Amino acid sequence: MHTLARRNISNTPHKNISLLTAVLPSIPLEDSTIDVVISNCVLNLLPDEHKPQVWREIYRVLKVGGKVIVSDVLARKELSEEMKLNAALLVGCVAGAALVEDVEKWMREARLEGECPDFYLGLFSWSNCVK
Repeated sequence: MHTLARRNISNTPHKNISLLTAVLPSIPLEDSTIDVVISNCVLNLLPDEHKPQVWREIYRVLKVGGKVIVSDVLARKELSEEMKLNAALLVGCVAGAALVEDVEKWMREARLEGECPDFYLGLFSWSNCVK
């Protein structure tokens, strides 16, 4: 995936794009150094106990006025234990889906604000959340 992303970046005129591989929930960057955080279907793969910390880390690394763009899977109701342990649902990014209200709470607690979230069919995209 990084190979394709690096190739795509090299084909743009932009020179201020970089990729980072990290072991979440920690983001190995200094405070207030990032203009935009983009995450596509990653947060639902984290254990539940790490999800609030990731939102705090996103806030920590964002510059003032920085933006968060997240696309992920959310649950509108609690998943059964059977669903949470189902390997097919886990690799399908469903078993780790957090509740909508939990994610909203974690974002508020992390002090992210703005015109977010926009929910549709259990997926969400937060494109205008700012620090």
